Amino acid sequence: MSDRNTNAANRGHQHGHGSPILPPVPQIKTGDGSAARPLAFRCMQTTLSAMFAHVIDTHCATLPGAVAEQPFGPDTQVWKVGGRMFAAHTRGANGVSVKCADGAAAQKLIQTRKAISAPYLKRGGWVMFLWENTPPEELRRRLTDSYLIVRGGLPCERQAELPPPPPMRGRAAGA
Repeated sequence: MSDRNTNAANRGHQHGHGSPILPPVPQIKTGDGSAARPLAFRCMQTTLSAMFAHVIDTHCATLPGAVAEQPFGPDTQVWKVGGRMFAAHTRGANGVSVKCADGAAAQKLIQTRKAISAPYLKRGGWVMFLWENTPPEELRRRLTDSYLIVRGGLPCERQAELPPPPPMRGRAAGA
């Protein structure tokens, strides 16, 4: 076998103008017979979810007075300040839910496709930022905004019990 043929054999089958034919991605059939997402995609999504969960949890832990809880079970991480939720994400999910300044701000983010309506939190200005569309630095900024919005809505007595908030960085919370 010539070097050229050996190299082609090592790369896999050749077709047409030298482009390799890749084996089909295995699909998993669901109970209703429809195809589920490919296994490789689901593994990638799980890894992406774990990476972003780490970004979220690490950042939220730096916010003064922020506390992590799992009130809905071990797969759902809820971040609170002064006993009120400002962020939530679920293991294996595709985003993080945060609070906006109001319903109008949430609708603007949804209409501009920067976020989607947060599952289970349809009212009160909640949105979900998807991992695939939101860089980590923007997620951190959105988490801080949500934290400041929720913290600012706490009764004065409860706010006074918390450590001082982080400094604002030249923009209004919820924008």
